[in-house]
Amino acid sequence: MSVFIFKLIRKGFHLKETVLYALGLIIFGTIYYNYDLRSTESPIVTFRVIDYEYYEDNIGYKIESDNKNFIMYVEKGERIPIGSVCRTLTKVDVVNAEIERNFIKRNEIRKNLSKNLSGKIYLEDLSEITCYRYKHTFITKLNEMRFNYIVKVKASSEHSYIGDMLMLSIGSKIFLTNELFYALQKLGIYHLYVISGTHVAYLSVAIFVILKMFRIPIEIIKMITIIMLILFLLINVFNPSVFRAVFMSTLLIISSFLKKKPYVAVISISALVQLGFSPFIIYNAGFALSYLTTFTILLCRKNISNMHSILQLFLITLIAEFSTLLIILVFFNEISLSGLLMNLIFDPLFTLIIFPATLIFNVALFTIFPVTLDSILNIIFSYNHKFILFLSTVIEHRVVIKNFNAYITILIILLTYFIIKTVARKKFKQLVVHIVLLLTVIITFANYSKNDFKVTMIDVGQGDSLLIQDLKNDVAILIDTGGRYYREAPRVRLSDKTVLPYLKEQGIRKIDLLVLTHFDNDHIGEFSHIYENIDVNRIMINLNDDKLDFFLESYQGEHSKLIHSDHLSQFNIGNIRIRNLTIKEQFTKESNANSIILDVSLNKFSFLFLGDARIEEEKKIIPILNTFDVLKVGHHGSDTSTSEELVQLSFNYALVSAGVNNRYKHPHNVVIERLTQNDKFILNTKDDGMIEMIIKRNKMCIRSKLSKQKDHCVKKE
Repeated sequence: MSVFIFKLIRKGFHLKETVLYALGLIIFGTIYYNYDLRSTESPIVTFRVIDYEYYEDNIGYKIESDNKNFIMYVEKGERIPIGSVCRTLTKVDVVNAEIERNFIKRNEIRKNLSKNLSGKIYLEDLSEITCYRYKHTFITKLNEMRFNYIVKVKASSEHSYIGDMLMLSIGSKIFLTNELFYALQKLGIYHLYVISGTHVAYLSVAIFVILKMFRIPIEIIKMITIIMLILFLLINVFNPSVFRAVFMSTLLIISSFLKKKPYVAVISISALVQLGFSPFIIYNAGFALSYLTTFTILLCRKNISNMHSILQLFLITLIAEFSTLLIILVFFNEISLSGLLMNLIFDPLFTLIIFPATLIFNVALFTIFPVTLDSILNIIFSYNHKFILFLSTVIEHRVVIKNFNAYITILIILLTYFIIKTVARKKFKQLVVHIVLLLTVIITFANYSKNDFKVTMIDVGQGDSLLIQDLKNDVAILIDTGGRYYREAPRVRLSDKTVLPYLKEQGIRKIDLLVLTHFDNDHIGEFSHIYENIDVNRIMINLNDDKLDFFLESYQGEHSKLIHSDHLSQFNIGNIRIRNLTIKEQFTKESNANSIILDVSLNKFSFLFLGDARIEEEKKIIPILNTFDVLKVGHHGSDTSTSEELVQLSFNYALVSAGVNNRYKHPHNVVIERLTQNDKFILNTKDDGMIEMIIKRNKMCIRSKLSKQKDHCVKKE
């Protein structure tokens, strides 16, 4: 819209019109930006099952109550048929999306708004619910047909390619392996599997070619194509990307009867219609990517339409890569190193082999499905899987890029514009210069920081996870990982919602040292998942912990990476200076008592990390403590830690990591009172969310996610 206003001014439109467009941008931008309010849902008594939410070997339910949509998860019980009307014997509470408690872009409220979802319901079983069959609505009938299709596909073959067929046919990824899913994302070709304009275009061409062979008049072919596309849209239950592609294709076919080609008008109308039905779909990455890509290619179509098909494919892929670069950076904090090459390889492969195989499978599924075809399809998709998995491991396909500010955003927009412009005008020398400039800006920013250090207490609920960064030397130390328990949709790990996205948005590609203070679940529960998803150089553990055997049984990494805390006393990582104060000679192997204790110095500021150490351990280290500024309170503020002797020391800040409404009532009142009486500034994830402490020379600035009134800076002489 900003670009459009600029064009209005350049073309000499009246000031009144320009002001109206500018006001529209400001008003609607403000509404979208500030619409982060949680709705308060009353308990549900009656509801209707609209569709299923598929995950692993079970299903959730998409339900409707009082014209609002919800997702219901049930741990056990027989499947409720789609279209059923149900009544609960007792009122069922709705779990609303929570305000994000960490400094990450993940936003459950916006995500629910984009899906027109009002909340989630979690039940152990269906014992308190009675359901009966009711006549179908148009939507529930479509959803039941879709479910029956999934059942039919699943029963058609024992081979793994049925996962590909479901993904390529109706966009369902329930049988797609995680390994293949991540490989597709790595290579930047996931869009070829997701039902989108590519599939609609292929289907349209296939219909045209087949019908043309029977010498059917072009007008009738167009009408049949429209009908088939609408049926395809219905099968995919108005999937947003399918809606865009089908809506645009249908309008273009209709306009062809009038000898018109209003491409830009058609895509604009399509976007406005979707926003009219679902205003918050604007927060969906797929929506932004698909429209931006299509819109940019359409603007460049006149410049590339008369080229050789191979060169045209290359330029379209190049335009698509750079037109979506900013969206990829904003949503996913990464850039692809091989996306252009991978698309040049896989676009023809999918067009010539994978899409035809999918079409043949679906025709055979409802006619005759010979065993030979099953074997051939298995061979095709098995080799396709092997090829994708092989390429995904050959090189590092993606580079993590940290969050950038508004000035870098504007610079990326300008350079992206010049790149697309030079591609369209075939000025390849200028293109190289602009690409080099863009990559220089991104890489320079990715490695630049005006600050020296950052200490972050990540809000992982009832658990611990603290990150120490040497920003100048690109060094990261993670102390504990948080616990493995969560109450969200199945398959969503706690670290996928907290630690991992934060690391990614900080541009952290590796963890130099992962300290596991002790082996309680709330400190190491997410270790294996984090270890699988980011490179870890070294892991510091205490071999005296009585839960060591349990940890080693589940540890799947290299044993050479494990370091016994007894072997380290003082060491540096980058400019981070660490003193290990862990008690070596203990009379007990109890896990908390053997917590690793670290004294960390960052410029003039010093931090004491206690893990879950008890008062007994505190008393042993007090005589050897240097002056420190920040205490990470032991055991989440339990009264088994934080003695009177400790709080009387001359530190200023106390960090407490505890979960909201935790069953242990951490932090205990006696500890908070003790800290308050000794004039300690308390920062608690339970109340304040994530805490960041940023250090530059002799200055430390503190900010919290939920308590802005606590944000301040302090200097040391």
